[in-house]
Amino acid sequence: MEFLLVYKFKSTNLVDSSTSWVIDSVVSFHITYERDLFTCYTLGNFDNVKMGHKGVARCVGVGHVCLEMSNSFRLILKHVLDIWLNLLSIGKLCDENYNSSFSGDSWKLTKSSMVVGRGIRASIVYIIKAKILKDVVHGLEVC
Repeated sequence: MEFLLVYKFKSTNLVDSSTSWVIDSVVSFHITYERDLFTCYTLGNFDNVKMGHKGVARCVGVGHVCLEMSNSFRLILKHVLDIWLNLLSIGKLCDENYNSSFSGDSWKLTKSSMVVGRGIRASIVYIIKAKILKDVVHGLEVC
């Protein structure tokens, strides 16, 4: 999965830590604000990313972030944005053959018949908690 790291412009942190990820149906890429989450990283001048609120964030790097969901299934996320929240793109998840379903106050991410992760509704957004894995993914070194 592809991620972006973008320079922040007048943003507010909507999550309580790097383990909280907002499920977003508008954003085009998976996004984080923390450079330290990357297992590998390429600094550079990349395209600007348009946000849902019509703002623009400058992409300053790309790389991989590995998330371990509640059931120990791990997602490897190519990553790119530096704003004050972490976003998982529904569109990018769909591109990778994941399915998202929303029901009342819960969100479920599946691939085939396997439940990969679950999130909860917090105010008007859905959030999932995921552990950050820095060194190993499915027994293989990342990058």
